[in-house]
Amino acid sequence: MRMKTQVQKYHTFFSDHLGVDNITQSVFQLDGTGASGGGSTALTGKFAVGALASDAPNKATFVRNLWGVAQQYGEWRYDEEGVYLLALLHVSGKWHFELAAHGCEPWPYRKARHCRRGLVPHK
Repeated sequence: MRMKTQVQKYHTFFSDHLGVDNITQSVFQLDGTGASGGGSTALTGKFAVGALASDAPNKATFVRNLWGVAQQYGEWRYDEEGVYLLALLHVSGKWHFELAAHGCEPWPYRKARHCRRGLVPHK
């Protein structure tokens, strides 16, 4: 429930900064002012993944932006595109992030064979 509430807050805040296939600003002061920074494929991806848990009325816009955003360029493109790729995999439904199952210890301390964590094919 907490994650859903937080995602909806992000969607509400960034709805004023949505452009065609991307957000228009990605850097803000802590109080939400001073918008700058241009678009971000990583944020576009994060918002699309968050839309899977959101009830925000504009959640479909965030998912559409994921499929239409232009490839990042510049100094941080590898980091941006890495997060974007993981978001594409997650939202497509072909992959999911699997956290430690109930009763399993987090990696690297897990001992049970049935415990696994990470990016795995969706069954």
